[in-house]
Amino acid sequence: MKRTVRIGFELVMEKEQCFTLDLYPCYEMFSKHYPEKSKEMMEALKLAVFPTADMNHMWEVIHSLNDFLILEAGKKN
Repeated sequence: MKRTVRIGFELVMEKEQCFTLDLYPCYEMFSKHYPEKSKEMMEALKLAVFPTADMNHMWEVIHSLNDFLILEAGKKN
């Protein structure tokens, strides 16, 4: 989950001209640029900070964000 939040941040860090390893600022900056995915990224952040044994829920969050992240990363190239 940490990786998912940080990958989202990597999409916007050049625009923001900053770098952080802290997860909440990663979430904030991602959400600023992609408000339509803010809710899903918040769920990824929560799972990064408060892990769960519910693997189905984790996979749902990962799959819902990963397709979007891959598409957006492809637009950068």
